Amino acid sequence: MVYRRVEGKYGLSFNAENLKELERFQDGSMTDEMNHFLSNRFPNDFLPGEDQFLSFIQRVNGASEVDLGSYLSWISQNPHHTPQSTIENAATSFLAKEIMATATGKHVGNVDETETYFLQYGVNYFNQPVTMLLIGGTIYHKCRDQEPGYLQDLAVIASGAMFNPRQMHTLRPNDKVLLDARYLVSILGGLYGRVYPEQALRIMKRELLPLEASPEAMRNAIAA
Repeated sequence: MVYRRVEGKYGLSFNAENLKELERFQDGSMTDEMNHFLSNRFPNDFLPGEDQFLSFIQRVNGASEVDLGSYLSWISQNPHHTPQSTIENAATSFLAKEIMATATGKHVGNVDETETYFLQYGVNYFNQPVTMLLIGGTIYHKCRDQEPGYLQDLAVIASGAMFNPRQMHTLRPNDKVLLDARYLVSILGGLYGRVYPEQALRIMKRELLPLEASPEAMRNAIAA
């Protein structure tokens, strides 16, 4: 996508409380989908570990149930905390996906239906062969640390910026996803890229990492 936005708009730590303002949270669908996602990804009994997340999740009849409202408040009060377990990594990836969906939805094309016709605003990325480039702290840390399930976590996060058939009015892209796991674009896209454009392009082609999951697979990773 061609838009470059302030990274803080996508951050979970300082947007956790804002998620409570979304209709998806208020009608319970966000919590239901998160419970379904965690139950599917961790179908057997699990031990989240000796960390704070244990106090926000429980198993009921073999399914996961998260006290999402309390957990979001905890994240907001502890913005420098990093997940301590695989299941918390998955949970925060799901929440980051929600933020990606909200933030990117403001900058892509949208279709409004009237009584007589459709009105389109913005750019229709869905109908174009757009390669999306994801840059950010979460991408960097997950690619660097390579914790168990990190590629699946990244696919979940990326799904928030991809076209969603359940939101047909939002015309997000539906093509390849590349990861800038080293913040190369911020370096090569500046003075270096202007002075040595061919070398900068070769480096990016070599270093940018494709997320080996189709848009459909990314959506299926969290599908309810």
